[in-house]
Amino acid sequence: MIFNCARCRTLTFYSNTISCLLLSRRTRVLVPLSYSGMAAVSESDYERAVSALNGLQSNFQVLSEMRKQPRGRGKHIFSKTPEFLSRVGIDVTELDSLNVIHVAGTKGKGSVCAMCESILRAHGLKTGFYSSPHLLEVRERIRINGEPLGKDLFVNYFWQCYDSLTRNKELYEEQMPAYFRFLTLLAFKVFLNEKVDVAVVEVGIGGSYDSTNVIQRPVVCGITSLGYDHVDVLGKTIEEITWHKTGICKSGVPLFTSVQSDESLQVILSRGKELQASSVAIAPASSLYPDREKWKIGIAGAHQLENASLAVQLCKQWLKSMSKWNEGEEPLNDAEGERCGLPIARPFLLPSSFIKGLSDCVWPGRCQVVKRVGVSYYLDGAHTAESLRVCSNWFSVSSRKEEAEIQGPLMKVLLFNFSGRREAKNLMNEIYSLGFDYALFCPNITSNDIHSSDQANYNVSVADMLGRCYDNEKAWLSLPGVCQKTKVFDCISDAVNWVGRVRKTNKELYVQVLVCGSLHLVGGAMNVLGVTVMGTN
Repeated sequence: MIFNCARCRTLTFYSNTISCLLLSRRTRVLVPLSYSGMAAVSESDYERAVSALNGLQSNFQVLSEMRKQPRGRGKHIFSKTPEFLSRVGIDVTELDSLNVIHVAGTKGKGSVCAMCESILRAHGLKTGFYSSPHLLEVRERIRINGEPLGKDLFVNYFWQCYDSLTRNKELYEEQMPAYFRFLTLLAFKVFLNEKVDVAVVEVGIGGSYDSTNVIQRPVVCGITSLGYDHVDVLGKTIEEITWHKTGICKSGVPLFTSVQSDESLQVILSRGKELQASSVAIAPASSLYPDREKWKIGIAGAHQLENASLAVQLCKQWLKSMSKWNEGEEPLNDAEGERCGLPIARPFLLPSSFIKGLSDCVWPGRCQVVKRVGVSYYLDGAHTAESLRVCSNWFSVSSRKEEAEIQGPLMKVLLFNFSGRREAKNLMNEIYSLGFDYALFCPNITSNDIHSSDQANYNVSVADMLGRCYDNEKAWLSLPGVCQKTKVFDCISDAVNWVGRVRKTNKELYVQVLVCGSLHLVGGAMNVLGVTVMGTN
């Protein structure tokens, strides 16, 4: 396999020995797995672990293989997950003890999971949270009580799993799991050993054949807003996509869904019956209690009302299933009408822990504003047409509100990158009318001077990434009435520095920058701007 080495920026041949990553048992430190008395690991120990992780088959390669194969390829890949679990010392039935909230969807599943985690932590529970992708460091994907896994714990749990998998690996048809599946195994290992009360688990891609779907008995499942994404793998129709997403349903387990199209709701209803879900209900924004003006949601954006509604229904059901819910706090009537044969969840008075959890919830890189002298960076990882439409609305409202307080000239700048398989022009259609004065394009490379294994991309060369940026620029210029002032930069830091130089040449000027199109782009921008994800320092 050929990949682009993040350190030397050259193409390197990768074999099973991973010699260029300098990995050996002599170069890593294993220390006891406990907080008390744990020996600190060095930064180089952490870098070696992340480099070894990056050496596994990437999600990009897995998806590429699935696109070449019949639709059943995903099922074949998924079928190997229990075997990998066994090789790291976990029986699949042990996952039942994690009391999982399992969430799939196209838009908002990370936000819903973050809200669920925050609510249940505010309720006094020890929480585990598995999500993807990461913004700055891979350990953000695995959280305990809202904090990314510490480097010491990450390194130790990583090598424990990695060594278990490499031991006698030649005896197995699939010797090592791919990147995402390894992290899924690692998350389960961490949550079991750290004895969390609840694990909130976000699906990676799809649902039916996602590696997280090895969970057999979650407490409750949720489906967030559905749209078109990964169509080469999940299908080209909303019905096919919904079929995959609803595959996380389990026998005897309740399912809640956000508001969907009638086509999706019909599939959710039939799939729920097929998989014998104990109940299926819709959680629209109106299911939040009417006095919602008395509390706030910590994550910005009007669309978060819909996500919050699903989160509170999931948490309420989890607490009821675990016999931790005060029945006296809810209305007697369980449903408020129906749609497409599915009952609509009724609003209920939110307990103080729910209000605190929603208010305190933080989900970086989504509708986040970072202010510097004379510049506001609007960060949102939206990368589908539907999510960019929501991002556009958020930026339009928020930037206008800020504009009313600005004295002097204003400049609006777009910083965009998109590296998926969809047409970038279709995505830009959702944001081109926002009145930008400049459009900037760059690859998801943080800096030409600093290279981090956490943000390395081994799938494509730097030349290919830059080529895609020029394609994005060309697509932008083909849109009607857009600004013709564009620039392509080699890395994110160059683009951010250009904004700073423009601001310095006119200190009366105020600049608003929308960064979108890729969560990896947003993560790189956060790195350049010195914005941290809580607990990552």
